Amino acid sequence: MKDHILVVDDDTQVTAVLQRFFNKHGYRATGVGSATAMFEALQIEAVDLIVLDLILPDEDAGQLRRKAGRS
Repeated sequence: MKDHILVVDDDTQVTAVLQRFFNKHGYRATGVGSATAMFEALQIEAVDLIVLDLILPDEDAGQLRRKAGRS
């Protein structure tokens, strides 16, 4: 099974470019545009890596880290 990368960015062009790049290099990539969508995707299936935009429309990376229990 291919490693699964979740790309989280509200810029759909960035998400699309990263998905194509990762797919071309043998990974399975899924793109979402918000923190809410990220949590929904993580409930559906596990991922091996998250590429996370620092500022999302509904939360920023610092808030997400605190939610995950990381400082």
